[in-house]
Amino acid sequence: KGKTPDEILADIEADSKIDQTNLDGELTRIPYLQGKWMKVYIGLNKELRKAERIPASLKLDRGNYFMGLAPESAYKEQPLNRKVLKSELAEILACDPPLCRAKEDMDAIADITVAVEKFIGSLNNRGYNLGKAVDYVRWKNGG
Repeated sequence: KGKTPDEILADIEADSKIDQTNLDGELTRIPYLQGKWMKVYIGLNKELRKAERIPASLKLDRGNYFMGLAPESAYKEQPLNRKVLKSELAEILACDPPLCRAKEDMDAIADITVAVEKFIGSLNNRGYNLGKAVDYVRWKNGG
C-alpha cells in the first residue's frame, strides 16, 4: 500500500528544502522532483476516484436498509426499529456512521491530493525562483 498522508507531507517537506550552497544543482533537480510528484499525484487521484465510489455505493445500500428494502440478512445483523420515511432519509444518511466514515476517508485522500497538487505547482515556479536566486548570488559576488 502507499504512504500515509503524514509520510507524504514529510516527503514534501524534505523535497521543499533547497540547498543554498548548490543552487545550480537544485535547478537540475526540478525535473526529477516533478516526475516523482506526478507519480504520487496520479496514484492519489486513482485512490481518490476509488474512494469516491465507496460512499456512493454505501449510500444506496444504507438507503435501502433504512427504507426496509435490504435483504433479510441485513436486519438479522443489525435490526431496524422502524422504517424511515423517504422525507427523513437524507437527514439520516447524513449522520449514518458507516457512510460518514467512508466520506471522511474520501476527504482525507482528497486533502492530501490537493497538497501534492499545490506542491507540484510550487515546483513549476521553482526554476524561476532559483534562477533569480542564482542571479542575486552572482550580483552579490560582483558578477
